[in-house]
Amino acid sequence: MLRSLVGSEMCIRDRSKPNPTPPKTGSSAMAWIAFAVMALALGLLAPIFTRVSAQAQQCPLLSDKQLLSSLPDDYNRSMLWGSYRPNVYFGMRSRTGPGAVAAGIMWGFNQKGSYVLRHQCEQSDGLGKYGWDKHDGMQFGHQQIQDTTGNLEINTSFVKRPGAAGWHARISANQLNPKSTWPKGGVAIFVYLSHLDDSEAHTSQDQLDLNPSSNLWSTVSSDGFTGFRSEPTVELSESPIWFMAPQGRAQLWSTPQLRLQNVEQQIRSYLDKSPKSGNEGFPLLPPAERGEVGSRTVVLQYMIQDPGLHQFDLGLMLGPADLDTSLNLHRDMVHHGYHTAFTKHSVEFDNRSNQLFGTSSDASERRFGEYALSAVLGGMGYWHGSTIEKSGTDPSGTVTAKSVPLFSAVPCRPFFPRGFLWDEGFHQLIVSAWDPRLTVDVLSHWFELMRSDGWIPREQILGIEAITRVPQEFVAQSRGHANPPTFFLVVHKILQQSKKANTKTNKPFLEKLLPVLIKWFGWFESSQQPADGRGYMWRGRDSGDGKLNAMTLSSGLDDYPRASVPTPNERHLDMLCWLARAAGVIHDLASWLGEDQAAIEFGEKSRSLAALIVPLHWNDDEQMFHDWGHHSNTGSFEKRVVVQCDDGEGGGVQVAVDPKRDPHSQCPLSHPNFKWPLGDGRGGLLQREQYVARDTAARFVEHVGYVSLFPMMLRLLAPDAPQLPALLDALTDPQELWTRWGIRSISKKSSYYQRENAPGDAPYWRGPIWINLQYLALSGLHHYGHTEGPFQERSLTIYNKLRKNVIRNLYRVWNKTNFLWEQYSDTTGAGQRAHPFNGWSSLVVLMMSEDF
Repeated sequence: MLRSLVGSEMCIRDRSKPNPTPPKTGSSAMAWIAFAVMALALGLLAPIFTRVSAQAQQCPLLSDKQLLSSLPDDYNRSMLWGSYRPNVYFGMRSRTGPGAVAAGIMWGFNQKGSYVLRHQCEQSDGLGKYGWDKHDGMQFGHQQIQDTTGNLEINTSFVKRPGAAGWHARISANQLNPKSTWPKGGVAIFVYLSHLDDSEAHTSQDQLDLNPSSNLWSTVSSDGFTGFRSEPTVELSESPIWFMAPQGRAQLWSTPQLRLQNVEQQIRSYLDKSPKSGNEGFPLLPPAERGEVGSRTVVLQYMIQDPGLHQFDLGLMLGPADLDTSLNLHRDMVHHGYHTAFTKHSVEFDNRSNQLFGTSSDASERRFGEYALSAVLGGMGYWHGSTIEKSGTDPSGTVTAKSVPLFSAVPCRPFFPRGFLWDEGFHQLIVSAWDPRLTVDVLSHWFELMRSDGWIPREQILGIEAITRVPQEFVAQSRGHANPPTFFLVVHKILQQSKKANTKTNKPFLEKLLPVLIKWFGWFESSQQPADGRGYMWRGRDSGDGKLNAMTLSSGLDDYPRASVPTPNERHLDMLCWLARAAGVIHDLASWLGEDQAAIEFGEKSRSLAALIVPLHWNDDEQMFHDWGHHSNTGSFEKRVVVQCDDGEGGGVQVAVDPKRDPHSQCPLSHPNFKWPLGDGRGGLLQREQYVARDTAARFVEHVGYVSLFPMMLRLLAPDAPQLPALLDALTDPQELWTRWGIRSISKKSSYYQRENAPGDAPYWRGPIWINLQYLALSGLHHYGHTEGPFQERSLTIYNKLRKNVIRNLYRVWNKTNFLWEQYSDTTGAGQRAHPFNGWSSLVVLMMSEDF
């Protein structure tokens, strides 16, 4: 029988003052974001976090899940260390919390009198290449970094010692192009080692304990090595921790103020204060006395003066009782052990990837597939911390959840180096094809985050390294907002793997997971219905967000156009389809586990939800599936002037007004006083496009795009459904969705096609090609192409052509740019926006192996 899941259904609101609210629109909002980013870097907003953390009541997690505790001990030991810091170019850490041991590298050089420093993955750094090209998710990894500005090639690789004994990394630096200039004054390589404390995530710099009495590094040196020793920590072991690095001409820097969260800022601050010497030289950090004790973070600086190959071996060991034993273990790895271990893991990786992609694949295409796979596996991170949440009853208040761990992949290392709920489902479709153990681990962590009412926050901003990358106003998560439940696709895949292999290996995990999935489904079912109870809707749309069409962030499709006027009675087709698919997965899982009552209940739910799709969303006049809401299909786009209105007490808002009418009468009641029009910075008035609705009524929202395809993509239509040909027609029509590079997100005929949602807010889901939706489309086409029915042959033909187009374009762009991208142009196929985007764009791996 299913275990009951108990826990409080309510979270208590924080009674302290609400966090400051940024302007919603216009240049002031951008200024606020810029200020927030700067303030976070300087620690100015941390007192706000400290207040919330100290005063907010904890929101209870759903109890009695026991998912993490069921992971085998030997597996947990093997996963203690890893490249779990996707936010930096190269970093290692322990999978512990809130205390952990972390290490990483930075590099710097003098460029025309300015000191350049690389550490955090930043798209603005303009690197020609980086990202793991081999990584098995557990034991080893390798990546090549090309810094074209510094004419520098850096290779980083690592292997883990057996069990939980530590890791060994090899860093090599060389001139990228012998025909180009080597930086004058050489290149600085910084190696740092830190005891981080994620409980300090909400603590400002001036509130840190600068004289800690525990988790300190003491320096040791012998026979060409510089080493550090730390006493055992609560989280790691009962044995000392040792770290070895080359001695060479290393400059040791160590101060009580150094922490992992400020080490980069402290180095930058020192460089900024250093005298500039034209194009010559790079400063050395101030030396620390050898044997100094008193810092949780230490830095070694090496200077490479001349081009050529330079190699650094770094080793962390957990367990040796004395220096001599540690040195002998490290020497063995440096001289021959590392090469042997790395070669062994590399050969095993090649053999497994050949099984995945097939030995008949072109060697270059296979390298592309290995890169796409490795970048997901190597982008997996570990965090420990608390989520700050907006109260469901009072959006101005916040609550702080219990501190929890998270193991997850990330969408994009430079832009989104943290966990995102609907992204992670797509990531784990890839990971589960490689190693289902990793996926069980990730699912266990994510579902341990579930709150007592069944809600899971859609964005996870946990711990020091995550929170320093997010402006404060975006940190709090809204309790009423959902995200597509893509984990049901992953559970379905694990179930299919178990059935195919006729194995019960994952049965204990799935037995514990089933009631959690039912709880999650129940949260969607009870919280995401419209007021009239017909269908389902994504909550969170705000008519005052200043956008051309109010955003639907919770859907994952952000600016995809929905009803003109947000109301409590919208019906969103994709939400209904996700729930119908989820119910079907729960039915299949319950049946396999022998939970007959749940199987019957969710079999009926699945059928009844799928049966709502046509009555609620099929527009017979247009022969297409659509959303439903308070909408105008015949409105127009008109220019509006942005003005400032205030409330007479210093509070102001920006409002878009009709220039043909008196602006005083157009200020809102909350801010009735017209002040002035805003300028555009070019001598004119700031203008914003606005949709002027005509004949607004409850009706179908007549846009053709990704949302229209969901009944087919999630396999919810019968093979002989009369609506299926219309979807295939739209999908293959170049004036609708078809391109040579994949299917575009919205029809070229839509009035919102390639239209900005606000000034400078480039179209996001309004034309560009997204790889996660290509995968869903191919999954649906593959299903109908291999299921007997009147449209089987046509579905299979479209599947083959679309699959070829998408793979060919991603491979072409990767060959040209070295990256996978967030989205692709529907007019040229070129990569666009964030890169490397090794989250769901890596689904090309499953397209290549035809794993649907």
